[in-house]
Amino acid sequence: MIVEQIWTANNYRNFNYLIVDPDTGEALAVDPLDHQKCLAAAKDHGWKITQILNTHEHGDHTGGNSAVIAATGAKLLAHKNAAARIPGMDRGLSAGDVIKVGKTVELEALDTPGHTMSHVCLLSHTDTPALFCGDTLFNAGAGNCHNGGHPAELYQTFAEQLSKLPDTTQIYPGHDYISNNLKFTLNREPDNKKAEQLLARVRPAAAEIAGASAALSDLPERPAGLLPLSVPRVAVPLVIEPMLADFRRAYPDVAVEIDVNDAVVELTTNNLDAGIRIGEQVERDMIAVRLTPDLQWSVLGAPSYFAARGRPRTPEELTQHECIRYRFLTAGSIYRWEFARGGREFSVDAPGGVTVNDGDLMMMCALKGMGLIYTADLFASRELAAGRLEPVLEQFLPKTPGLFLYFPARTQTQPKLRAFIDMMTAGKRRDAGRASARRSRR
Repeated sequence: MIVEQIWTANNYRNFNYLIVDPDTGEALAVDPLDHQKCLAAAKDHGWKITQILNTHEHGDHTGGNSAVIAATGAKLLAHKNAAARIPGMDRGLSAGDVIKVGKTVELEALDTPGHTMSHVCLLSHTDTPALFCGDTLFNAGAGNCHNGGHPAELYQTFAEQLSKLPDTTQIYPGHDYISNNLKFTLNREPDNKKAEQLLARVRPAAAEIAGASAALSDLPERPAGLLPLSVPRVAVPLVIEPMLADFRRAYPDVAVEIDVNDAVVELTTNNLDAGIRIGEQVERDMIAVRLTPDLQWSVLGAPSYFAARGRPRTPEELTQHECIRYRFLTAGSIYRWEFARGGREFSVDAPGGVTVNDGDLMMMCALKGMGLIYTADLFASRELAAGRLEPVLEQFLPKTPGLFLYFPARTQTQPKLRAFIDMMTAGKRRDAGRASARRSRR
């Protein structure tokens, strides 16, 4: 699922959203008040808006409906009780209804009265849930009730629904009110240190947004500027090399700075726009875009090693072998090799006289017959295909999430990052198409 957050830069400080199936390019527009920006974003990325969702009936959420429908023929969805106040509704939503976008995106409708009595939120059916919450929930605040709502209903919405969502849920509100919400909090709770600290953190971003809004008409349409990335060494040949030259030719005004680093790097504190990591290493508050299939882990050795030392038949037999150990750059700990048997996961402290903190050096040691290594088959595909390395213990080895491009929500609307994501995912679709064609020919 791709989420395109569109900042309207209007006096109401609205956010509009496009929720996109990356496989088909079909999109659902959420409260597309700024229809020109929504249509332009869809056109720039090659997406087709097929549905519109209004979270509620207020004009700053429905005002762009007619223009988007006229341009795209999109179907209009909203709360089932809002039909009298939202002209042209095609589908009325009840609690639990599922909205499908393309082939892979599913969103569940939540009946969330309070701001108005005909308000819906959308909850994504994704590993990390996303909540598109209109005017019900904001960053550091809740919606008002003075234009068709009721505080008792809003309280029940929070107590019975929103408070029970996982802590990892990503929040996509209808407006940017965080500074005012925190100021209100401190007015009522002057000793609230958390609110005070958060306000100090968001003030520079709020000033940046205000400056950007004032200069919006002067921004270049083409992606431009510095794009700093953190990338592990194994991702370079897999996902960077195949697309970097094409990206630079397509976007010469974007300067790409790549920090090749196997450490898990905190993006915000290191002034990075995005990173690539194995899925389980991605921080929970990040937006993630899959780049590779799940990783099948492997224990590998050179034919010369097996000729000299034999092959282990169980993970426990690794204690009789020489293993190349890996030390994490960030934590400093040595990686314990992970296995599974009969539904039970366990790990082995693999013994060996060589410890490294670099994947290339670890691979070199294995190729020279110095010992066994534990790595993903995707990272050793060339060596496996050429017979330079051979797998053992296949029946005991797990799968884990593959490589993901990840980034904070604040950066995903940057044209330079959006262009980078589009080129990466386009390359992934081309690779999938070639694989499918190869299978068909067989």
